[in-house]
Amino acid sequence: MSFDLQDAHVVVVGGSSGIGFAVARAALDLGARVSLAGRSRQRLEAARTGLQAGPAILTLDATDPGGAKAAFAEIDPIDHLVLTAGGASADGPVAEIGWQGLADTMAAKLGAQVTALAAALPHLTDRASITLTSGAASRSATPGMGALTATNAAIEALIRTLAAELAPRRVNAVSPGLVDTPGLSMLAGDGKDAMVAAAAEALAVGFVAKPEDLAPLYLAAMTSPYITGAVLDADGGALI
Repeated sequence: MSFDLQDAHVVVVGGSSGIGFAVARAALDLGARVSLAGRSRQRLEAARTGLQAGPAILTLDATDPGGAKAAFAEIDPIDHLVLTAGGASADGPVAEIGWQGLADTMAAKLGAQVTALAAALPHLTDRASITLTSGAASRSATPGMGALTATNAAIEALIRTLAAELAPRRVNAVSPGLVDTPGLSMLAGDGKDAMVAAAAEALAVGFVAKPEDLAPLYLAAMTSPYITGAVLDADGGALI
């Protein structure tokens, strides 16, 4: 299968770094017109300098419905919407973080992606694709990660309903495992290299993915006309 995005308009929410940035770069390489969306214009401008074909920039806070709606108001029709936005997760046993910890984590990731989707919806073409981002924690039972598990599971549970509600537009999700991103560096600090090495030994594929390793899954979701309501796993065998 060849990926064909020539002249298609791809909007990546959360596109200033990590997986979103890798998806934007891959789409540009395939001839797409790309808009990078995110909260920090400074980070978006920095990301644009790292791309050969300068994408457009859309500054928005995906947790703010009114602001997101206003940001999308003047945008060109969208052929493919990619949602990789996600904020900090509350870590710790569920009984300790309580409902507030769960709610804050869900708002930062599930809420941001659903809010951005709703704001962009009037600007999506009739056959547009929408790709959300969940995570392999959705089907794990790791103590201390209940908030992230619940959030990712909720995103995956919504995919089929969204696909039915928004048809003939297609709705899918990519579910990454551990990925070596700038966000992981901020989370793990000086312990990141040791964390990545230990995780690589435990994975069936023997390595931890870089963001560019995930981009083909998003391209497949965008360009495969017969995929909808699906969750595409890219976890290196973590759930085997």
